[in-house]
Amino acid sequence: MKGLEEYIIPFKGLSEGHHAYTFGISGKFFEKYPSPDVRTGDLTASVDLLRRSSFMEFGIAIKGTVEVVCDRCLEYYQQPVDVNEHLYVRFGDAWAEETESALVIPREETQIDMGQFFYEFIMLALPYRKIHPDDEDGHTTCDPEMIRRLNEIAVDEDRMKSSNAIWNKLKDINLNQ
Repeated sequence: MKGLEEYIIPFKGLSEGHHAYTFGISGKFFEKYPSPDVRTGDLTASVDLLRRSSFMEFGIAIKGTVEVVCDRCLEYYQQPVDVNEHLYVRFGDAWAEETESALVIPREETQIDMGQFFYEFIMLALPYRKIHPDDEDGHTTCDPEMIRRLNEIAVDEDRMKSSNAIWNKLKDINLNQ
């Protein structure tokens, strides 16, 4: 998949040493890299490229927010993202991913598309469970109507067990026999 031009860093001809880049990540980025987890976002990626003759080291910092769906109430909310990663690139004969943070690119390459790396780092920074943060008093900021509906249909398991004869019979089974 071809990336977006604005996330390409041309490294051919760069002198050895540090080079700094800043990228905005917003609507067009999330159209190019669609995700079921993220609708859109407003982030800034700062890249510090350390260029050497045989390798490059990218220090990548991404900060901002992405709009995600709350797993509890299904409403969108702004999830903060704060990423600090390193990517190591060395030159070789063919493309190869050595580890999660180290890859080999052909010697004849002249540029690197950072878009896919930004996307992966953002997705990995999202919490496993995405839920609206609580307010300063510790109360949920989820959609109150959805919370009310969830509480209405919630099943009280203790009440179900005590009123159901099958559960009472299962209590008598000794599994250690």
